[in-house]
Amino acid sequence: MTAATQVESGPTIDQDQDTGGEQKWGPEALRLARRYRNSLIPVAAIAATYGVGATAAATEMPTDLVPLGIGAIGAGGAYMYAAKHTNGVQKVYAGIAAVASEMFQLGIGVFGGSSLAAAMMFVVGSALSLPWWIKHSEPDPDVTAEQAFAVKAEQSRPVLPAAEVPTQEAPAEEEVVVTLWDKHLGASGKRLAGSQLTNVESFEYGWTGLVELQTEDHWHQILGVTKTVASVYDLPDGRVFPEATGTSVRRAKLTVIERDPLEEVRRWQGPGLNESGTFPLMTPADGGEPLRYRLWTPGGGANHGLISGGTRSGKSKVLDVALTECAMSLITRPMIIDGGGGGSLVQWLGRVEEYATNLNDAKELVKYLLNLASKRRPALIDQGGGSIEPSEEHPLVPLFIDEAHEFLMADKEFVRLCERYAQQLAKYAFGLHLSTQVPSLEQLGGSGALRGQLKTGTIVALRITEGSNQSMISVGHPLPEKLKDLPAEFSNGQPTRGLGYVMTAERKIRSRALYLENPKDFPFVDVPLEPALRAVPVPTMTAPGTEELVTPEDVDVSNKIADAIAEGIEPSDIHGLMQATGCTLGQIKQAVSKWGSGASSVDDLVAHALADGCAKNPVDIMQATGLSLGQAREVLKRF
Repeated sequence: MTAATQVESGPTIDQDQDTGGEQKWGPEALRLARRYRNSLIPVAAIAATYGVGATAAATEMPTDLVPLGIGAIGAGGAYMYAAKHTNGVQKVYAGIAAVASEMFQLGIGVFGGSSLAAAMMFVVGSALSLPWWIKHSEPDPDVTAEQAFAVKAEQSRPVLPAAEVPTQEAPAEEEVVVTLWDKHLGASGKRLAGSQLTNVESFEYGWTGLVELQTEDHWHQILGVTKTVASVYDLPDGRVFPEATGTSVRRAKLTVIERDPLEEVRRWQGPGLNESGTFPLMTPADGGEPLRYRLWTPGGGANHGLISGGTRSGKSKVLDVALTECAMSLITRPMIIDGGGGGSLVQWLGRVEEYATNLNDAKELVKYLLNLASKRRPALIDQGGGSIEPSEEHPLVPLFIDEAHEFLMADKEFVRLCERYAQQLAKYAFGLHLSTQVPSLEQLGGSGALRGQLKTGTIVALRITEGSNQSMISVGHPLPEKLKDLPAEFSNGQPTRGLGYVMTAERKIRSRALYLENPKDFPFVDVPLEPALRAVPVPTMTAPGTEELVTPEDVDVSNKIADAIAEGIEPSDIHGLMQATGCTLGQIKQAVSKWGSGASSVDDLVAHALADGCAKNPVDIMQATGLSLGQAREVLKRF
């Protein structure tokens, strides 16, 4: 078929116009109503107000109360809906409109539909509608009908040879991002109506942009529509992160992650603790600079911290990184309280000398640290006040308490000791770092004072399995998602251990802790305290598990041993006492120490433990005899 034949057989523009004249106006009216539905709301409100008042005026009492009651319910309901979905000035505007509607309903009902009250209603209603019409005005003219006619006219034109059809380049990715925003988020009637997305830039894992909202809006509104933004750009949950810019509350930096780098395990690369008192701990979702954990502030003393997370969230691995940073530093001497009875931080057992695994030992260790801090008071006075700067002369002493809720929820005395520690010891370079399962006040023993001190330090919040009072640990701007909504697995099926937020960081963006598989693969620097502090006796710590050696059925152990000694068995004859009484080695040790045995008795305990096949190292000796780690080390020097 030739081009001339195609032209002759195609419809003419005049024919198309005639056909268009026969179309029905119903669908077009519905289309316009949908397009201008927001602008028509005041018109509908004015008409409803007049209708209620006129109906009431046309009926006799008390029947006129029925339409007035329906009108009051309608006005009140409209206000409640507006109050729920708006804030600030918009709530006040909705309240004024609702009150005005109710007053004019009553006025028209009393004076009639053609009264001065009705005329005033139309005038005042139009005036009240002006702010609404201005905010929801159509930014562009409605050209739908013209576009439809242009398409039909284009179809009627002769078909040109293929070589003459111009080609167009695909729009850039940044243009597509902005177009989707304008259409689905910034357009009139959308969740962020009137907002603009600018400065869109792509990076390895997604893109960033600057969102500017309308006057009277706050960027926190974006936090409530992150799921909508993810839907617009066809992304999973947890990929949209608004952040404050610091220039205006109407502007926010938006980071959108298209490929999640947190699915890749990033390993700890060695000590990063520097003179700022911080070390890298977590990688942000955009792959940027690691977020850091603070142990002290230069010129401001030690910092405290809180690490929260449910079972298998990775909080013990976060503690491993923090402890390894301290263990490899020349100016820190970490100490540990293990609320898990020695099973939570087991790889540090035997490496950290001051290591408590039960409540009584935990309280003694905190009292010991309070005493140590008092010995630094002269040094603080000599330097003229302020705070002790961590150094080789005055090492930082961070106390890490894993599963802290086990003790804080069980003992009020322990709560008070921790409060004193957090409130008084920071200036002496003593820090407190707690680990709990849920970031709740309850798991801090109900201590508001302890909560306040921890919020001034570093807060790491990992995935939890239940709802909680997140405001307890929230510092600054709110999170873009709830901690309980963090996934347990990534899209690749791998567990999300270490996934969470650094609540006290400037950036509230999903992050993941650096991974350290085995702390024992790295050296431990045994940093000594200054002489004045070394003079304070270290409390004896019960070895993990030895508490179970003395059972309720063995309450008469001391009497059995006393009877055996009275029959001629020497107190140093451990095996003889064990055979005569049937008691265990740990029970014998406790009874002998109760009677004030000296070094020879301790040596005998170790000698018998070695004779029984115990390995010649402090940890095994500690577990076999119940001696403290320091005692075991000292005795082994004599063997």
